[in-house]
Amino acid sequence: MTNPIRLIHCDTAGEFWSKLAPESPLGSPPSQFIYRGQADAEWALIPSASTRTPQKPALTEMIFGTRSAADGADQIWSERRIMQLFIDACDRSGLQLPNDSSSFRREWFGDDTSYLNRATKGIEPWPPPQFLDLLALAQHHGLPTRLLDWTRRAHVAVYFAAVDVVRSPMAREPRRLAVWAFDVERRGLMPNVEIVRVPGSTSRNLAPQEGLFTLLRGKMQRGIQYAPQSIEKYVEQQFAHDPHALPLWKLTVPWTEAPGLLERCNQHGINGAILFPGYDGAAKAAMDSLLRSDRVRALLAE
Repeated sequence: MTNPIRLIHCDTAGEFWSKLAPESPLGSPPSQFIYRGQADAEWALIPSASTRTPQKPALTEMIFGTRSAADGADQIWSERRIMQLFIDACDRSGLQLPNDSSSFRREWFGDDTSYLNRATKGIEPWPPPQFLDLLALAQHHGLPTRLLDWTRRAHVAVYFAAVDVVRSPMAREPRRLAVWAFDVERRGLMPNVEIVRVPGSTSRNLAPQEGLFTLLRGKMQRGIQYAPQSIEKYVEQQFAHDPHALPLWKLTVPWTEAPGLLERCNQHGINGAILFPGYDGAAKAAMDSLLRSDRVRALLAE
């Protein structure tokens, strides 16, 4: 089967930066690109609620205990449970939640579980549209959800990929980072992909990052093993009849170029202080200044 990804391998930070510049469009107009940076080019486009690593068990394992094969119902109930825990923690901290009300909580987190039961039978969609603003807030603060973070700005995606590399204890391995570019102008040909845009006030980090999300819906039913699908695999299926129209690019560059990319980001006003307004962002910016230094470049080149 045709590879769904248009691969562009770069050798230097300058080449990588130029390929993602607005004056160097990847696709033919009309196009509407969103971007996602990842520290490892081998990682798939799968959201955190659907993944497990040697360092982190799957969400269903954390909720129900170790299971070799969770079904769709387990996944749905696990995602509801982690959101309930998030709401409880926000209440204890006096934090405001989007679209919050007593009726919202009764409907989705009360004793009536009829909607969830219908969802586990494939009758209703999961997550429901009413959840999306809350999921976006939780996702932006590190909670595992079904949403995948993207940005409208290519070089913001570069920042996130590069900063994760230089903060990684594995940064001396000969790997490559990646920025994914997804032309969502063609989303009409991808009915299971939803572009989730929420108000900038949902999270104070959302507006400066020009953030938005994708949600890939799939079959999640009781008695059927839950097997999350990556966006790239879904795109492959949808465009198998016309591979030249594939709307997904992956640009990669060696990890050793990460400090240079952070320096370019800073020169263009993209750093922790800008992307994370507040004291946390100031601390990130201070670390960024060290991580893009010549000393770090030398360490990565060893």
